Amino acid sequence: MSAAFAHVPPRSLHGFRTAYPRVSSLGTDPDSGLASVEALYVAYAVLGRPTTGLLDHYRWGEEFLRVNGFAVPGNAAGACSP
Repeated sequence: MSAAFAHVPPRSLHGFRTAYPRVSSLGTDPDSGLASVEALYVAYAVLGRPTTGLLDHYRWGEEFLRVNGFAVPGNAAGACSP
């Protein structure tokens, strides 16, 4: 599959915080990084694609939205997308 996308420049998502609780007894947890569903949400938001339903079954979805300044559903005072 990577050969089919070799012409696409790599991208990264900086400036976002994960809500996923990372715990490691080896101290190998990265200082940054997102859960897959979080990265998908941010990519959709950055591209202006609809994000409705992406975090519906993600346990830490509301916390992820809150710590990153996205509007939290049901929160009238929710922030706009970053």
